Amino acid sequence: MQAALTPRLQDADPAVRKAALRCLQGLESQAGSRCRAAMGKALLDKDREVRDAAWVMLPTLDVESCASILVSLSSSRLDDFTQKRLLKTLRSLLVPVPRHIKAVSCALSGASWWLRLAVSDMFYAYLGVDDPEVRQSAIAAVNSLAEKTDNKAAGALAALLEDGDASVASATWTAVRPRLTDSNPDVQRVWLEDIRCKSLNPAVRSEVIVAILPKLASTKWLVQVAAARALQVEQPEAAEVRQVVSAFKKDEDSDVQRVAAEVLAALPTGTECSL
Repeated sequence: MQAALTPRLQDADPAVRKAALRCLQGLESQAGSRCRAAMGKALLDKDREVRDAAWVMLPTLDVESCASILVSLSSSRLDDFTQKRLLKTLRSLLVPVPRHIKAVSCALSGASWWLRLAVSDMFYAYLGVDDPEVRQSAIAAVNSLAEKTDNKAAGALAALLEDGDASVASATWTAVRPRLTDSNPDVQRVWLEDIRCKSLNPAVRSEVIVAILPKLASTKWLVQVAAARALQVEQPEAAEVRQVVSAFKKDEDSDVQRVAAEVLAALPTGTECSL
């Protein structure tokens, strides 16, 4: 049905285009690529009635198709009215449902900066809802749209390493972990700065500490400082750093013990380290 109607969306007669839009309305199948392209054109149709019919019909498509069409449309030269209409429709898709959050964030991955900025607040808002599945979806969305040195995203996700739900904390660690091994030390620093190891959810505690401890011996001073703060080292001097690392040698987790011993051996033994 959809394939048969798609060519009619591009018919020379506006009445035919409007009729095709009415027929498409309510179809539950996912819109194919040709239908999406045709819908994008209909939203900018030179005939106002066709345009209005297209905008009314658009939200009846599946959320993945709707988000994709809107993001593609954003790359066109839009007047203020159409741009506001686009934003309003896109934001209306972002209800606290995992499928919707994932669909919109995936569509936005290749979007222009202004569009991402215009809806990003909603992803952050969903990091604090009661439903853990929604929080997990929001975590993935914030992470996928964050720049490498995005302080806001880093701070928001660091807080969720302390979440009371183990699945949420684990999803957060899955997002944060690759940032801590990035080849750029500035990226490592940004994503370390807001982590507080004393408050971590037990489900991720040992993995996070094992990842951070070696950074106390990093050759990059700012990475060392960020790691020291994450481990609650008050004064980043050699004596205190060694004292904190030594305490981790007695940790209940064997991996933490092992890494602490390795880091202790790598730390300088003078009165002050490079921190």
